[in-house]
Amino acid sequence: MNLIYLSLANLKDRLFIRDFVNNFKFQTPTLILHEAFGDTIQDSVFVTKRISSLLSESMVHNHAFPASQRDFYYFENGELIASASKIRKLLSPIPLLILGPIVKKEGVQTLVSAKEMAQAARKQFEIEYITLFSDNPLSPLGNAGNTIRENADIQPLLSLYEEEKASLETALSLSPSRICTPRNYSL
Repeated sequence: MNLIYLSLANLKDRLFIRDFVNNFKFQTPTLILHEAFGDTIQDSVFVTKRISSLLSESMVHNHAFPASQRDFYYFENGELIASASKIRKLLSPIPLLILGPIVKKEGVQTLVSAKEMAQAARKQFEIEYITLFSDNPLSPLGNAGNTIRENADIQPLLSLYEEEKASLETALSLSPSRICTPRNYSL
């Protein structure tokens, strides 16, 4: 299974989104998780649906929901859990699922971190690496598709791409991960 993480910086960049949508080529089951956008749950729901509609316009069939819908993600004893059976069931006929960072906590919908969602998914699925992108889509950081497994992997990159410190730290927190560009991520 492929897992793609989209940061807030990625979501705010129209050129990134255009390239991301136009270069989607995965045929294997893929889960896209994105960070919260805006100040309200409705803002994040809108972004989830917007990504879905743009992919649909590019002839990429997909499902898109807030993660709280159908309890794709839920809290159990304070821990965020991905419902593997429900996610697999949806990925069977259409191999792309986009989930917004909204989960029910004590019966109330709340925004959660997509990083936490990615880590919860990793516990339920066989994911070789999480694909993510630099905050600046024009940065050459992702050109080589660098794989991040440990702190030693980001140290030489930090000296070259100091402005991408946040992206590299995110990659490390989601390791093993791969930093790509919106043009080469699905090759």
